[in-house]
Amino acid sequence: MVGFGFIIPLIPDYIKQFHADPALLGFLMAVYAGGQFIAAPLVGRLSDKDGRKPLLLFSIGGTFFSLLRLAMLMSKK
Repeated sequence: MVGFGFIIPLIPDYIKQFHADPALLGFLMAVYAGGQFIAAPLVGRLSDKDGRKPLLLFSIGGTFFSLLRLAMLMSKK
């Protein structure tokens, strides 16, 4: 739920920035929730197999790089 809480406040700004249809908000939320639904069991299995620490480090690293990329894209506007 933390990840979902991060993305919810940002989606309306993206819709305005890209002049998209407001119905896209619901679609994006559904795709995000669907991705979490599919990834959660896979991540759980990997966590059981390899341990939580390596998986958390990989996940935090990916989040860092994606937020860094987002900051670079947003600063260009």
